[in-house]
Amino acid sequence: MIMPGNKLLMVFITVVFGILLTGCTAGRVMMVSEQEDTEKKKVIGLSLYYRQDEYYRDTEAAFVNEAEMRGYKIIVQDADADLYRQVQQLEDFVAAKVDLILMTSVEPNKIISTVEQINKANIPIVAYDEPPRGGKLLTSVVWDNYKAGKMIGEWTKNYIEENLAGKSNIAILDLPSQYLCMERVRGFKEIIGKMPEVRIVSQNDCKADRSYSMSVIEDLINSGENIDIVFGVTDDAAFGAVAAIEASKKNIVVVCAGSWSVEAMKALAHSSRYYKANVTVSPYEQAQIVFDAIDLYFKGEKVEEKYYMSMKVYDKDNINEINWKAIEASRQR
Repeated sequence: MIMPGNKLLMVFITVVFGILLTGCTAGRVMMVSEQEDTEKKKVIGLSLYYRQDEYYRDTEAAFVNEAEMRGYKIIVQDADADLYRQVQQLEDFVAAKVDLILMTSVEPNKIISTVEQINKANIPIVAYDEPPRGGKLLTSVVWDNYKAGKMIGEWTKNYIEENLAGKSNIAILDLPSQYLCMERVRGFKEIIGKMPEVRIVSQNDCKADRSYSMSVIEDLINSGENIDIVFGVTDDAAFGAVAAIEASKKNIVVVCAGSWSVEAMKALAHSSRYYKANVTVSPYEQAQIVFDAIDLYFKGEKVEEKYYMSMKVYDKDNINEINWKAIEASRQR
């Protein structure tokens, strides 16, 4: 792959040869200028879900970095978890005639008509994280959220068997507006449901909000409900629960199915009393896969219908496999 700097070098060499061969005629310089015009950067419109957590902030940084390294121009818009804002931003991308749209869905079932408008404009769409539930996509780069739920479910099952004699009451903080989050819940419940002495005592919407998640768990604790474990579908859900548990001084532990925060990594590295395990995926790996697919498309080569990211369960025993100190340092620059 020729990087942008090499392209400029090629143009420079072409001009020099033109000077040597023709005495720098105006016609030759015009041909070089026309060649440069045909090599204008492809423009990609990026629609973010929001910038409220570290995963999405790192996702944005990773996408921008990959785009710049590969010679693309990228325009970034933040939907801030607002469907109508995302619709307007996607319509703006269409009006601007970008070459490709890279998006996740704020509400995957309600964005379909906008996706169909983009299809009519013949602009390819690459989806990440939460693809729209209709319309035509060039490809999607996702992680198997159902499998992630099962993975953290298996960890929780082992924890219950080793520490709670196979008995437990579990509270779940879910996010019904996000299909991917509910797939995590489905996978988790499939594993936990095989344990006859484990009960799910509550399942509540975390609303993708830490303070709200904290209030949900506070209310459960204050109601006298006996809880041993809280399963959160996001870091904000999990750490909202941790804050409520810390304040109550109850002996309750928290697990999470979708994490990428330094807060979570540090909690595991420091053997937190409350936050015990999570499933982690890397936004940097995601960006690489996304832009590998985009490169293939613009080269006219085959792009697969779907690409999956790798996942792993982390706890205090293996969290240092992630260089979380370097990630923390990079965010403080």
